[in-house]
This record gives sequence, structure tokens and C-alpha cells, in this order.
Amino acid sequence: MTPKQYVVLICSVMLILTSCEKYNQINNAGVVQTPYVLYSGGLDGSLHVANDTSYFKKLFPIDDIAVRQIITADTNILYLKGNCYFSQDEGRAFNICNANALPYYDFFYKYYLPHQMIYHAPTRKVFLCTTFGLAESADLGKTFSNAGVGIIPTSVAQLTNGDIFVIQDDATIYRSAAGTGPWTQVPPGSATLAAGTDYYLTGFGNTLVATDFEGVNGSYYSTNGGADWTKYGAVSGNGRPILFVNNPKGSSDLFLGRDSMGLFKLDGTGFVPSGKGIPWYAKVQYVEGKKLIFRTGVERYYLFCATDVGLYVSESGGEDWRLIRPGRYSTLH
Repeated sequence: MTPKQYVVLICSVMLILTSCEKYNQINNAGVVQTPYVLYSGGLDGSLHVANDTSYFKKLFPIDDIAVRQIITADTNILYLKGNCYFSQDEGRAFNICNANALPYYDFFYKYYLPHQMIYHAPTRKVFLCTTFGLAESADLGKTFSNAGVGIIPTSVAQLTNGDIFVIQDDATIYRSAAGTGPWTQVPPGSATLAAGTDYYLTGFGNTLVATDFEGVNGSYYSTNGGADWTKYGAVSGNGRPILFVNNPKGSSDLFLGRDSMGLFKLDGTGFVPSGKGIPWYAKVQYVEGKKLIFRTGVERYYLFCATDVGLYVSESGGEDWRLIRPGRYSTLH
């Protein structure tokens, strides 16, 4: 066999082998294995869902009644406006499930107290603050009955250990151990909250946080179930509303947002500015966290921030933010 014939033979064999080989032309590094689901509510009343930062699907149109809160209970979606609505078909249709929601703090300015509703996964119950007291649902938000707390709470929160707390004012806090125990009033300790009626609660691990919406008394934390309270530092009591305090899903941070005063993140026992990229004049309404897992196992974690000038995203733990969608956003889930 001549050298030329040998080269032709080798090339023919390689051609046969490569023509039978299957190629995966998908770049696995960019293929999402587990996407996130982000629900966003608007000050204009709209409700959207997204799996990325580009495409947002509308679930509810504009009606100018601000969305106050969104939660998911198993596969059901619930959102709170003037009434509480639920969907059991992934948002294709919504029905009123409770018409006794607490009134807005100020309907004209679209102010409202956050955390008026939770889904308690261990008991598969939804809890909602209403004008008749705390309501509970044992069918994932379809129907509600009175939980029998005996007060009309302004907010409800749960801790990592499953305990549920409700608050009516600085001195009226009730607890249900693990969400299954009887509702009992928390006896005040030696360090109580400053007098006020517009407090709302946030769960931060097993730390309970109480915040004065009016921004006068600031924000406090309790490590012994709401008996004793310590005030967080660096929260100016200038009367600018504290629109939310939240621990985003998947994050070890606690964020605080104010009306036209910025976004802050807890550092030790005090809050520091964390709103680079967000206009100073924005109403900073809420922060939520989402995780994206690619086919390679690589994970990316995003923080989303809802403001009245747009939706922002951060991949640096809230150190800087970029606008991904203009609009008037009120809450996230």
C-alpha cells in the first residue's frame, strides 16, 4: 500500500467513525435544571410570574389596588389586596377566598403593613389577619375559619422552629408553639417594645423581629419568643415609614426598606446602607431571594428588590443592584 493509499484509508475510517458518533451540542453550563419561580405584585394591582429576568407573564391585570402580599401554599397561589384571592390552577384563574382583609394603612399612598399572611408548611395551614381576628385555612387557602386567638392582629410570622406569632400592639403578642399548640399571650419581660400600635412581625431564623411601620420606634429583635426586646441600631426614628423587614429565602441576611430613604441590610446588630444602584427617592417595598441550578450543578443566587420605580436584581448579596424591569412594584414571593 502506497503512502497515499494509506492516508486515504485512514481518512475513510475516521469519516465512518465520526459520522456514527452522537454529539451533544447543548452547552450544559448554560442549561437550567432547576429554575426559580418569582411572583411579583404591583402598586397598580397587577400580578406577574417569571422564571428569568426577561419574560414576565401577567396573571392579574391592573386595577389600581396594590398587591400587599403573595404566598404559595403547596401548589396554590394566594395574594392579598383589598380581598384575599387564591388559585389552584397555577394562576389561570383566581377566586376570592376571604373578603375580610385588614384595611390598608393608607389607601391613597398605598401604604400597608407587611406580613399579614403565612403558609405554615408543617401543619399545611394558611393564616391570615382579618378584621375579625386571625383566620386559618386547612385546605391551602380555599376556605377560612376563625383561629380563636381572641385579638385582631396586625401581622403574623413564623420562626424556623415552627412557632407562630401574632401581634396587635407593643404589649399584645400571642404565640402558638410549633403552630399546633394553643394560642397563649406572651408575658412581657423586663425589656419591652416602645409604646405603639403599628408594629408588624418578621421571622429571622429563630429570632422574632418587631418593626414600627411609622418609622418612629425603629425595629427590635427578641431571642426568647417575644418576651424581651432589643432595639436594632442605625435605624433613624425620623418618621419615614419602614415599608418592610424581611429575611429573603435562601439568605442569611435581614433587609429593611424605607419610603424614599433607601435599602438597608443588617450588619451585627445594626442596619447599614445596601442600596447601591437603587434611586434614593424610591419606595423600597420588598426583597426576595431565588436560586437557579444549572445542569452542571452550578448554582446562582439572586436577590430581587421591588420598588415603586422598578424591579432590581443583585448577584452580590445586595451590595449593588441593577434595574431589570421598570414598573411600580409592591411585593415579591
